[in-house]
Amino acid sequence: MIRKENGTPISIIEAFRLDSCGKENRVVSSHLNKLLHDYDTADHERNYILVYAEAGNFWSLWKHYLDYVNELNNKPEFEGKYPLIGFEDTEKKFSKKTEIKVGLARHEREGSIVEVYHIFINMYVAENRATTKNANQEKNNPPQLALI
Repeated sequence: MIRKENGTPISIIEAFRLDSCGKENRVVSSHLNKLLHDYDTADHERNYILVYAEAGNFWSLWKHYLDYVNELNNKPEFEGKYPLIGFEDTEKKFSKKTEIKVGLARHEREGSIVEVYHIFINMYVAENRATTKNANQEKNNPPQLALI
């Protein structure tokens, strides 16, 4: 939660990990439902989603995420109480970094607009193949002991 200096809440942050985002994905809708319908009881004008992207192909995951969110209103698992009006990739406005993407969703809530910034961060870490290879070799070929 983001608060003013006096402690008054002004925004909510919902975060989750994501390694794939196909048409049948339920993780994204679940977290958007929590943010929009469960947590934001004060009707904030702006909230945030942090997505810790853990897929080997960051660009592909981002594209699938864009497609998924754009189709949000058609997802049966999305409650739709506050329907999506639009979702845009704001890369040119906010993030020129290749490992961070930002999308802006607008939802209609009781006659007003709620903005939800989707901050998509590449958190994928490739396993060090040399370390793994050495560990596997040691496991399969333990060192020989010499008797003197």
